[in-house]
Amino acid sequence: MTAKDQGIEKGRTVAIDSTVTESDIKPPCDSDLLASSVKKICRLLERGQTLTATPLYEYTHHNRAVKDAARKCIYAGKEERHQHYKKLLQLTRKSRKVLIEATVTLANARQQGQCLLADDADKWQADVDHLLPLVDAIVSQTERRVFKGEKVPAQEKVVSLYEPHTDIIVKDRRQVQYGHKLNLVQGKVD
Repeated sequence: MTAKDQGIEKGRTVAIDSTVTESDIKPPCDSDLLASSVKKICRLLERGQTLTATPLYEYTHHNRAVKDAARKCIYAGKEERHQHYKKLLQLTRKSRKVLIEATVTLANARQQGQCLLADDADKWQADVDHLLPLVDAIVSQTERRVFKGEKVPAQEKVVSLYEPHTDIIVKDRRQVQYGHKLNLVQGKVD
């Protein structure tokens, strides 16, 4: 039921205003997004090892190397930056590949009844399924932007792994904001 039907207002005059509610993220940077991807992948791999009585796979934490490469990407010159981004992308792809292999290994273990808790395994798989497309998008946007020099459209960008639904909002010539645009409508009360 609308305000007009309820007799609250007639709806002849309305005032519309827009505002942004910001997401709790820091301004995005490709190197930070790649580093966060590897960090999150490592956490999932660690959690996946606890799903069976004995770990069924091994993996290497690349967190220190990734953190170092990400920091160097920010402070290096253009030529050096490309080398650091290549290393960062290589480590991200390697971690992603290990996560996919772990998914297959745990799926096979689950079919054989080796998983301890089915609910935990389901939650873990859901987290993996949520993360992988985001990581792929981040890798793609980094390659396009850094190596091909493309300008990636805002609707194709991922600006946060933790708040993936965040929009990039530019109002006039003001600062870029990350969050959601809200349209507020108010009618004239007679």
